[in-house]
Amino acid sequence: AKKIKLGDDTLVHQPYPPIPLQPAFQPGATPVFGEEDGGGKDRRFLAWNLIGVITTRDEHTYSSVEVEFHDATRSRNIRLTDHYNFQLAALGEHATFFASKGDDQSPSSLYFRPFDAWASNSDWTFQLPKGEEAQVVALGRKWAAVGTSHRLLRIFTYTGLQLLPISLPGPIVTLASTETELTIVYHGVSPFSGEQSMHYERLDIESRSLRDKGALPLSKEATLSWFGYT
Repeated sequence: AKKIKLGDDTLVHQPYPPIPLQPAFQPGATPVFGEEDGGGKDRRFLAWNLIGVITTRDEHTYSSVEVEFHDATRSRNIRLTDHYNFQLAALGEHATFFASKGDDQSPSSLYFRPFDAWASNSDWTFQLPKGEEAQVVALGRKWAAVGTSHRLLRIFTYTGLQLLPISLPGPIVTLASTETELTIVYHGVSPFSGEQSMHYERLDIESRSLRDKGALPLSKEATLSWFGYT
């Protein structure tokens, strides 16, 4: 609350107007663009990083997803028919990881696809419990992670085995990863004085240890628009 001084030297505490929490976002993703922008079918980038680009296109009755690599020698481009309406994706050195947000009729679904199939049916899907929604995804060397609306961090091995879910202290904002590390950004407390209050935790997934944690510095009245490793 802020203090307002009246004429008789009385101080009145006036509460700050409520500030909404910044919603979760997927680093490297873009809004939809297409027909209205003169670019043909509606499409958007689900992921864009140093490895390549994942694009989704609306084909009216379904969506198509294409994975393109900046280095054409590393792997052939991948094209998928998307019946889940994927809205989130992560592109790693060894695999792709997708998620849909779900609705009243369909649960939020995850789909993992490796680039090099070590066995038949090495890709897999997983449906989150009813009412729980995927909000951001990430990939490492041997694992895939998803942050959900239930303040849970779910981590899976490349074979689809789910490790023990981690309960987060606040609503998730975003994720960033390397081959072995995962950094989580979440809301610490409700925004006050017109400012977001975010915290981070940096985990080593393979050793299952906490590397670092703390408050995430933000400028006054700023929001977070990108987060990642360089």
